[in-house]
This record gives sequence, C-alpha cells and structure tokens, in this order.
Amino acid sequence: MQQKSLLDGKKAPEFVLTSAVQPVRLSAYRGRQAVLVCFVPDFAQAQSWRLLMALEQLLDASLFVSVPVLVLGNGRSLTPATRLTHTLRLPFTLLADDEHKVAARYGVTAESCACFLIDQAGQVVYEQQFATAAALHVADLRAALGRLSAVRRSAWSRMRALPHPALAMS
Repeated sequence: MQQKSLLDGKKAPEFVLTSAVQPVRLSAYRGRQAVLVCFVPDFAQAQSWRLLMALEQLLDASLFVSVPVLVLGNGRSLTPATRLTHTLRLPFTLLADDEHKVAARYGVTAESCACFLIDQAGQVVYEQQFATAAALHVADLRAALGRLSAVRRSAWSRMRALPHPALAMS
C-alpha cells in the first residue's frame, strides 16, 4: 500500500541515533552527499530482513555507489540487526530507532516500511512508504537515484566549464 507523500520537497527531519559502532547524525551528510534513509518495523522480523536483502540487490546498481544507506529499525537493541548484517555482509549502517520516535517524525507507522532519498541540501527528493518489503517499487527508487545522479553530473559539468580562478586574467 503506497501512502501519500508527506515530506517530498521538504527538509528531512534531523536525527541522531546509535549504530553498532557510534552515533550517526543525519546532518553529517548535509552539504557532502545524498543519503537513502529506510525504515523497517523491527530488525527481528522477517519482513525487515526481506527489505534489507532487496536494498542490498539495489546496491549492486552503479547509481548507489556514492549514496550511503541508513536503515532505521524500531527497538532498543541492534543485536538482531548486527547479527543479520554480519551473516549477510550487508553494506548498510543500521540504527536503533527507540520507540519509533524518528519514524513517527517522518510519518512512518510502526508496522510499515519506508524509504526517503535525501539530497545533499538535506531535502527529501523521493519518498516511498509501503506495507511490506515486497511492495518496494524498485523501478521508482532507481529512477529517483538516476535523477539525483543526473543533477550531480550536470552541476559538475557546469563547474568544469568555469575558468579556474588562478587562471583568470584581469
């Protein structure tokens, strides 16, 4: 069940959450790179595992090369998530969203999954909420990543066309 977009085009709500290694702050990515933030109901549920595996398959696409993935799951413990990450060798940062507080700020219910693509400026440029991992619209997410990559390539091309300040004549 795809829900109506709530944050698309708006600034992504800030969060600081615990990973297995250290705290992660969303604003640490601002100005540096885009980030894909995904929510799962609980790391111990099979539905969450299916979404993690679907995201891993997407990571094989070249579009994900420079986009880190943060996966937030409800609960105080990262133990199931850490075990799963090591078993499947998942390349994501998993974060514990204690009592579903961050997910609620993003408009995600405790039972559903969601993915938010956040650009370098901290704006939500793509949002997808769904009831089960099987409902993830992979083609839509790939298209959003492609648009983001195209914008980055276009900005880089414009920058390269400018004369270098050290070479400019007065």
